[in-house]
Amino acid sequence: MSIDTNQIRQSLLQDGAVMEAIRRRAYHISLERGYSEPHHFIEDWFRAENETLTVLIEQEVRRHQGIAAATTESAMAEEAIPTVHHETEPAKPKKDAAKKSAKAEPVKPEPAKEAAPAKKATAKKTTKKK
Repeated sequence: MSIDTNQIRQSLLQDGAVMEAIRRRAYHISLERGYSEPHHFIEDWFRAENETLTVLIEQEVRRHQGIAAATTESAMAEEAIPTVHHETEPAKPKKDAAKKSAKAEPVKPEPAKEAAPAKKATAKKTTKKK
């Protein structure tokens, strides 16, 4: 995939924010130069335009390359992964739990056990030996 940097350049020159960045850079270049002669203003503008657009075009090219690389990797990954088709077995009918419990013998409750009568505590008398 070929990237047309001239097209990117023209597109950037249509952007108001880019033009403002070029204008500010040209102004700073003129300040550094000391506003020497009027013909330098044009030189300063072209220098500022070149500096600004070079950085922005490089960023745009890298962005396009990143998108292209991601798209290519994605396509390659899709081609590399074989499609696996699983045949599904028909679902076996589950036995009804209610029928199962109906066939089992009912559980008989155990008779309640009576509690043994409580034993009375007997107190032992202790004698002291002297």
